[in-house]
Amino acid sequence: MKERRVGALRKLLKVSLTGLKKCVTVDFPFGPPAFIAPIFRGQPEYDEEKCIGCAACSMQCSAAAIKYVDEDGKRVLTVYLGRCIYCGRCQLICPQDEAIKLSQNWNLVTDKVDSVVSTITIDLRKCENCGTYFIPDKQVGAIIDRIKEKLEDSVLKEQILHDVELALHYCPDCRKKLAIKLNLHTRKYV
Repeated sequence: MKERRVGALRKLLKVSLTGLKKCVTVDFPFGPPAFIAPIFRGQPEYDEEKCIGCAACSMQCSAAAIKYVDEDGKRVLTVYLGRCIYCGRCQLICPQDEAIKLSQNWNLVTDKVDSVVSTITIDLRKCENCGTYFIPDKQVGAIIDRIKEKLEDSVLKEQILHDVELALHYCPDCRKKLAIKLNLHTRKYV
């Protein structure tokens, strides 16, 4: 019995000592990157061309890593990568294909706080009645395109498109006030 224990200890010692000959850690950040799985979720990245500025990603972000501010006729979307938990909810909720997506970039080590903040700026539309800024211009185009897709064979297609395009020149408050004057009320379709 005692000889069996000694033999097992010798074997364990031999395996342990042979493990010291080769490196088992990655020489980060000086060596090659570790293997990254294809479904790995890294930092979120915006595609400024595709983003319409709807801020759905900001409203869906559970870590409050994406914020937006409307000022001076611009919507500024900011991603604070230090707060991001890489859950992917922003990518799932985005109505535009791949306007925001999680990349394979996982190396965010830095000593500069500004380098882990990403911003995108989008122009807002101004209300023709009161002059307040209320919706991103790119979002207006996306709304009209989606309505056109849904109304392909509708008899009232032209009238509905005209009403939507007219309504999108006014903020929600002015739309309510001017609905009868501009003939935007929905009772006319009944």
